Amino acid sequence: MSETTAPNTSGFHADKLSSKDEFGRRSFAHRVADVLVQQPLGDCLVVSISGEWGAGKSTTMGYVKERLSEVPCKVLEFNPWRFPGEDKLLFELFDRLVKTIDPDQKVLTGWQRFAAGAERALDPVSSVAGLAADTSLPGVGGTIKSLGDFVRSKLQATVEQVREQAINFLQKQNMRVVVLMDDLDRLEPDDLMALLRIIKLVADLPNTSFIMAMDEDHVARTIGKRIGGGLANGRLYLEKIVQVRLSLPVIPWSRMHKYALGLVHQVLVDTGLTLHLDERARFREVFDEIFALRIKTPRAAKAWANAVRFSLGVLPEEVNTADVLLLECARLNMPNLYSCIRLDVACAMSETMSVDRQI
Repeated sequence: MSETTAPNTSGFHADKLSSKDEFGRRSFAHRVADVLVQQPLGDCLVVSISGEWGAGKSTTMGYVKERLSEVPCKVLEFNPWRFPGEDKLLFELFDRLVKTIDPDQKVLTGWQRFAAGAERALDPVSSVAGLAADTSLPGVGGTIKSLGDFVRSKLQATVEQVREQAINFLQKQNMRVVVLMDDLDRLEPDDLMALLRIIKLVADLPNTSFIMAMDEDHVARTIGKRIGGGLANGRLYLEKIVQVRLSLPVIPWSRMHKYALGLVHQVLVDTGLTLHLDERARFREVFDEIFALRIKTPRAAKAWANAVRFSLGVLPEEVNTADVLLLECARLNMPNLYSCIRLDVACAMSETMSVDRQI
């Protein structure tokens, strides 16, 4: 077992933003922010940062925000997964955008007056919209649908008005605005498509940039299922919206290997357990040959360490520690192999019990 020091010695590892830059994400994020703010003011720019789940996209976005806070720039963090439905997404994005670029309500006060009423109107309309399909309430469905259509039409009209005001305001203020959007790959398909349509709607805002974090393969595949044509068409759809497509730097295998073993080593230290030399050699041989390449992201490494910590706490003391390490790694990263192991163990136990009964 490696004697490296794990980055967290306080028990279980939560899936949250990392304060310590373990994999060079800060330098990458700062370069992205620097290049962005060095661009001349003018057209809107949409940038994507792609990486698989657990690879550190949210941490990277946090570092981008950190860097942008050091320069003259307005930053808006928008979490689209908090607002289901196209109407709600459209309303919330513009409401927050207006508050970001005009916090003192000097210019875009018309939107704020409308927003105060619309925010109260949107939720009730959405909550009773299902009544439109309730045939047991004759006449109610049409009324609700008409009310919903009215609010939506007013919203669309007001958004168009405030968009024109925002364009003029941004041009006169010579102001740079950056909108940060994370977790696009967690959105439901309808909400994802709605958000992309909305981004296209506002993609002509001057001096404005959108930075979106996503697993591009997952998003493109979701789009492809909706529009037809699979992954390839999904990518083409994204290319119409995103001008700059970036990928998180790949974490070297040796670095991830060291990180994962360091986390598990710390679990053994915390629990007062050790591996004898022969057990350590057996563990490393199996881990390096079968499992090491399966742990590709920091999240996967943390999940393994958490599982080991929990299992060692609930299993009897006579359990073989090396076996626990390997079995938990198999369960999380090679579930088919783990199922085969369980089946083999169950068969072996059944045969043993059968022999005992015969004796």
